[in-house]
Amino acid sequence: MVVRAGQDVLIKGYEVWRVYYFRNPTSLVLFNRKGEVRSCSLRNVIAIVRGPTECETEDYGDMMIRVNIDLEIHRESIALNRLRLVPLSYFSRVKFKYLLEGSLIEIRGVVIDIRSGFAIVIEWGCGVAHRYWEVPLSVVEDWVYFSD
Repeated sequence: MVVRAGQDVLIKGYEVWRVYYFRNPTSLVLFNRKGEVRSCSLRNVIAIVRGPTECETEDYGDMMIRVNIDLEIHRESIALNRLRLVPLSYFSRVKFKYLLEGSLIEIRGVVIDIRSGFAIVIEWGCGVAHRYWEVPLSVVEDWVYFSD
């Protein structure tokens, strides 16, 4: 069983939580609809209920990937973000565009931190620890706090 960021998992005690990110290769950080956050050992995961089965890019850990603003790619996102009334927050599900080896891909993820002008995002479906995207807030295309 491969556990990935964004999956809903059944843990011991028969509770369903969503995987937020990997703290390390054997420990997860989980959250639920109430906004509660907890740590959990991979050994305590009984089953995967639903969620992504792979990530858009490769599953390599211990890296921070910075998304640079490219007006050709991000012009529409920047214009839309000027009109947004709902602020980006922790646990928000987001998507953004990234040019990878000549191909434009859309990456979905969940915000784990917000720093000056940037969101730190874990890619939806990531199955390794410490793989982050540093995304300028102006190019995040849309977000929701928690949805299925």
